[in-house]
Amino acid sequence: MKKLIVVIFMTMLLCGCSADFNKTEIDEIDFIHILSIDYLENKIVLTAVFSESSNSGSDEMSVKTISGKGKNMFEAYEDLKKNNNKNISIAHTSFYLIGEDAGKLGLSNYIDYLSRDETIKMNAFVFVTKDMDASKFLVNTINDESTIHKDLDAINQKEKQKIKRFNNKISDLFNVIENNKPILIPYVIILENGFTVEGLSVFKDLKLYDYLDSNTSLGYNLLKNNIKTLPVYLDNGDGLLITNPSVKFDPIIINNKIHININLKLYSTIKEIKAENLNIMEEIINQNNKLDIIDSLSERQEDYINTLCDKAINYSISSGIDIFDIQGKVLNNLDLKDLNEEWKEIIKNINYNIKIKSQITRSLLL
Repeated sequence: MKKLIVVIFMTMLLCGCSADFNKTEIDEIDFIHILSIDYLENKIVLTAVFSESSNSGSDEMSVKTISGKGKNMFEAYEDLKKNNNKNISIAHTSFYLIGEDAGKLGLSNYIDYLSRDETIKMNAFVFVTKDMDASKFLVNTINDESTIHKDLDAINQKEKQKIKRFNNKISDLFNVIENNKPILIPYVIILENGFTVEGLSVFKDLKLYDYLDSNTSLGYNLLKNNIKTLPVYLDNGDGLLITNPSVKFDPIIINNKIHININLKLYSTIKEIKAENLNIMEEIINQNNKLDIIDSLSERQEDYINTLCDKAINYSISSGIDIFDIQGKVLNNLDLKDLNEEWKEIIKNINYNIKIKSQITRSLLL
């Protein structure tokens, strides 16, 4: 019995010491919220935004930025650690910002190092800073450094209400790089009162190649079945809201040429009809006129969506970049033995045929 009591006591003592030891370790580490990656003067430059304990001894935390540089990620991160009083960690890093020149240098220069860190958050998000270095983006957008990671998180949550998946998590990048496929990463731009996600950056052979504008990015997300909600603003002032559209690709080969039939279904709600477009109230009462208006809205909505999809398709054809992973869809469905061209040439000659079907929900008088 006495032996049992001694064992229990020793166990409690060791657990208590372990807890105190872990607490001491955590108190001696500054956890990075955001890590920006740049390529300046032939060196990789890392800028970290992180919290540190207040000198007053209270539980309040202050936030600061610090930088490090080196010939590679390892050296730059070690320099970052050297420039801070405490040890630092990316175990809690939720956002990585890649500057334009760093993107052009290539993701392989950073991903290898990050993938070897066993503490990295696999669900951390990656963004590209368009037309500027990531560190400059931080300087130009942060009035209060303590809010930058919260602002990024708020924008990320807002985009999730519109887009199903951006595929810009660290884990997504690891998977795509292994498959050597084109990568599309959201890019952020500076606004007068902050910043926002405008569109998608295109990485070819792991290097930043181009930027898709907002409409082309919308067309891409539509055809990737990646849209949750999409507001439609028609030229005449009418407005609709598309919710959870669905898309299906059907590849076939005709005369040694790939044809892609795309069936896109739209489910929309009328959000606003301008009074003049209803042609005065007495015509609203007529049921036939209601049907005419619905048909007109469907036609104009389909024209608008077709324009967005054409922008994304034309980009893929002109650039020769398989942003829709057509090769994967074709390989799963077709025998390509009769196609003698290389895929980068085949992608430029694919014929696309889009069929759009709208289902508009009436509301109130319409």
